[in-house]
Amino acid sequence: MTTQLTRGRFLRYGAVGGAALLSPDTLRRRPRTCGGLRRVTQPEEVRRPAAPPARRRRPRGRHVRARGPRVHQLLVPLAVRPGENVGLRRRALSRPTFEVRKDVPVTIEWSNELPGGQFLPVDLTIPGATTGPSPIVQHLHGGFTLPQFDGHPEQWLKATGETGPHFLTRRFVYGNQQRATLLWYHDHALGNTRLNVYAGLAGLYFVRDEHDTGAADNPLGLPARPYEIPLVLQDKTFNAEGHML
Repeated sequence: MTTQLTRGRFLRYGAVGGAALLSPDTLRRRPRTCGGLRRVTQPEEVRRPAAPPARRRRPRGRHVRARGPRVHQLLVPLAVRPGENVGLRRRALSRPTFEVRKDVPVTIEWSNELPGGQFLPVDLTIPGATTGPSPIVQHLHGGFTLPQFDGHPEQWLKATGETGPHFLTRRFVYGNQQRATLLWYHDHALGNTRLNVYAGLAGLYFVRDEHDTGAADNPLGLPARPYEIPLVLQDKTFNAEGHML
């Protein structure tokens, strides 16, 4: 005898089968194995790898920590003077590294003691370019900075005391009103930025907060010194005598 499968009968069969699949006895069954591999029904616990052993070598470079309102006197010497044979042995090619706290303002006084003249070719068709004493003005790249402290290209000053048309002050106030981050600062003088940055007028600027404190017991579990090492990568060319080109 042929049994006709009607729409109603099909729905009843489907309901019974679904109930059997969701029965408590079925849900309590242990996970099956397939090809020797255990089928995972819940995520496995993720364990953090053990920290590498401590190293005695400390990061190079001068580290400046600013914990409160203060003035940092920073003299900015030229990394390489005209005709000086430096090779790869000097460490003066990098600037100080700052470490500040979120919402704690710091004041930095920038001074210019660069010698006269340029040791690199100068393209005088660029507005502001000069073969005389180098103008400088520092810009905190990515910082939440007020306009008068932002390092406008014409806020420059020279070692001779000459200043740019938009110069206001040597003292720059950085409010640090932003969450933890790694910024960098660099020269921003009109027509001379490329030469001054190539000569080494650039550095790092850490902003710390309650999450990324910079300490080994920070809440995020981030690497701290000696495993957090500031790196500045620069492309420089030297001739056979060790002079920077």
